[in-house]
Order: sequence, then C-alpha cells, then structure tokens
Amino acid sequence: MEKVIEINNKGVGHFLNQEFDLAEKRYMQALEIDSANATTLNNLGLLYHQKKEYKVAEEYFMKALKVKEKATYYLNLANAQVFLRKLKDAEKNYKKALQLDPQNENANISLAKFYESLKLYSDACQIWEKLVQQSGNINYQVEWAKNLMALGRFEAALSIIARHEWLEKSAVLQLYAGICEFNLKNYGLAEEAFRRSLAIEPDSFQTRHYLAVNYLSKGDSKSALKEFTFLMRLHPENEKVKLDAVSVLLSLQQWNEARKLIEAVLEHNPANEKATGYLEFLNKQDSK
Repeated sequence: MEKVIEINNKGVGHFLNQEFDLAEKRYMQALEIDSANATTLNNLGLLYHQKKEYKVAEEYFMKALKVKEKATYYLNLANAQVFLRKLKDAEKNYKKALQLDPQNENANISLAKFYESLKLYSDACQIWEKLVQQSGNINYQVEWAKNLMALGRFEAALSIIARHEWLEKSAVLQLYAGICEFNLKNYGLAEEAFRRSLAIEPDSFQTRHYLAVNYLSKGDSKSALKEFTFLMRLHPENEKVKLDAVSVLLSLQQWNEARKLIEAVLEHNPANEKATGYLEFLNKQDSK
C-alpha cells in the first residue's frame, strides 16, 4: 500500500508540473500493484479531464466511485459530464456530492455555476445565499447579487451590494449598484454610481455606455452624446456605439453629423440594416 501511495504521489508531482505523459505512466504503475485504488483512478480521471478527453475521464471517475463513494469523485464526474453535455447526469452527481458533503464549497460553487449556465438563476441564488450564510465570503455575496439582478430583483441585489465592504473601492460593485438604480428608475442615484465606477476605471466601456443610456433616460441627450463620443474615440471600430450616437444626433436634428457616422458604418459594413434604415430616414428628411 505504501508503495502505491509513493508512486501515486510521484504521478501527482508530474501532473502538477504538466508532465502528463510521465504522470500517466506513474498512475498506471500504481494500478498494476492495486487495480482498485480509488485515489489513483480519480487521479487518472483528472489527468484525462485536463487533456480534454472527457469520456475517458468520466470512465475513470466512475471506476473510482465503484471502489469508494466520495464527494470529490462525484464532483469530478459531474464536471466531466458537463463537458460531455450530459447535463441531467451532471446535476444528479453534483447533488450526490452534496448529499455526502453538504458543506463542500467546490461542489456548491460548481452546481451554482452549472445552474447559471442554464439560466436557472433562482436555483443558483439559493446556493449562493447558502454559501454566504455558511462562510460569509464576500465574493459569494457578489455572485448572489448578480443572480438576483439576472432575475430582475434589483432591490434585493442592491441591498446586498450596498452593504458590501468593497463597495467604495470597487468599480464593478459601483457598476452593479448603478445598474440596479437604473432599472429601479432612480436615474440620479444611477448616475452617481456610474460616475464613482468611472473614477476608478475611466475606460470601462460597459460603465460609460450605461452612463450614456442613463442620460438618455433622464432626457439629457447632450450629455449622452458626449459619452458616446468618448466611447467612439476609445473604440473607433465599434458600429453599435456609432449608431447609438446617430440616434442621439437625429433626436437633436444634427443631420450632417449623423450622416457622417452612418456613412462610416456602411463603408465598413454595407449590410448593416440599422444604418441603412437611418440613412433612408435622412434621405426622406432631405427630400422634404
């Protein structure tokens, strides 16, 4: 038994150094001595998962579980089955891992992320809330808030974000606070949050775009245009930003400036339907 542990540990060392062929050789040597060693079988599963040979990985995890039921093995099996798109099996095995070890953070996180990938945000919320109560980890608070936002529960999300100890120094949390306030139609509070976020990360595309849209919601087209102009300088190839600016220019009846941007978009992408529609609108204006 000690010999198997020694060989297996050498294999783990090779694995950690990404020497996968040597790791596999050591694991196979260990299996020659003890073909039913669950640790070695699990390690081979991890090796093949790392090599993206998920079917082989699944087979080794199943062999390990036949020898010994362990939460980690069920978790590893579920992770491989996600890549094999065996989603029902994956969910079942995540839950089996948690039946054996309800407090297992890796299993809880993996199942939460699994639900998020399927847009089952309510199920994911339950797990993140459980993790917050279990450990108090502030990263889990953010994940919980993000899933609440995905469900449209902006007040609940904002209550979590507002209490977060990183709020004042985190551009991302200020952005999330702004998004919540925006969706609650608190445009003044949203603007303040977006501005605090930009004070930390002034080149954030997402935050500045939200700020521009927030200005539009407040009826401040000129400030919105200023933000879209800034974004066009940062991202000169971004067609969406150009067309966002066009919509504002049209509302301000700045026809020539709008036409220049429309033509710039169509020069690179003649098939852009939105730009074509704007151009037709301008041409009708010119014919009046």
